[in-house]
Amino acid sequence: MARILIVDDDETVLDLEQFLLVEAGHDVLQANGALLALDILALYEVDLVIVDILMPRFDGLQFVSTIKNNPTLNKIPIAFLSSTTEKDKVMKAAKLGADFYLMKPIDGKSFLKKISSFFQKNPPKEHPKIEYQHPPSLDLKIHHPIQVLSISDLGVEAVTNEELAEGQVAELPSSLFHEALPDGVLFKVLWIKPRDDGFKRVFLAFLGRDLEVVRKLQKYVQARSGGASLQKYSKTL
Repeated sequence: MARILIVDDDETVLDLEQFLLVEAGHDVLQANGALLALDILALYEVDLVIVDILMPRFDGLQFVSTIKNNPTLNKIPIAFLSSTTEKDKVMKAAKLGADFYLMKPIDGKSFLKKISSFFQKNPPKEHPKIEYQHPPSLDLKIHHPIQVLSISDLGVEAVTNEELAEGQVAELPSSLFHEALPDGVLFKVLWIKPRDDGFKRVFLAFLGRDLEVVRKLQKYVQARSGGASLQKYSKTL
C-alpha cells in the first residue's frame, strides 16, 4: 500500500492516525513537528503527507509552502488535517495546492474513505522496506559528552562539542542506548547547526532502524525519565 507521513504536534492524534492507517495496510512515518517532517522527507520518499495546520513554531501552512518551493519535494501530495474552519486558512490551504482536507476530530470511517478515494485516483509507488543495515564502515565513535534533546522515529536530536561532519556514520557508546538495544545503535549525521556557546545542535538519524525497535528505545527512555515527554527529555550521555 501507500507510504504516508503524518505531521501533528498532538501525540494522541498521531497515534490515532497511525492506528487507522496501519490497520488499512499503509506504511506510516510520523513527525511531531514540521522541522522533523522535513528531515524525514530528505531521507524517504512518500506518497502522501497529512499535516495539521495549527502547530507551534512552524505551522502546517509554512511547512507546505516550504515543500511547494522545493523542486525535489513539490510533487508530494498534501492533505491538511485540522479543526479550524477559518475561511482564510482554508483558502490559503487550497492555494498552496492541498489535494484534500480532513477535519478534526477524526472520524475513522470518513478519514479512511477520503484517503482510499485519493489513492484510487493516484496509485502509490512501490517502496523498498525500511530496514536496518550495517554500513560498510564506521566513520566515528562519539566519546565526548552529548546531551539528548529528543528521540523520534527518525533519530536523536542532541547538543555536543564533538567534531562531526554531515553524512558521517557514528556510534553513541552510551549505556542509555546499549541497555535498551544490546546489539548497538548506529546513526548517520543528518545536520549540524552551530550555537553561540561553541556547542553544536545535531540530528543523528537511525540507520534504517525498524520502527518497532525505535519504539522500544523510546519507551525505555520514557521509563528512565519518569514518563516525561521525549520532546522535553534531556539527558547527558
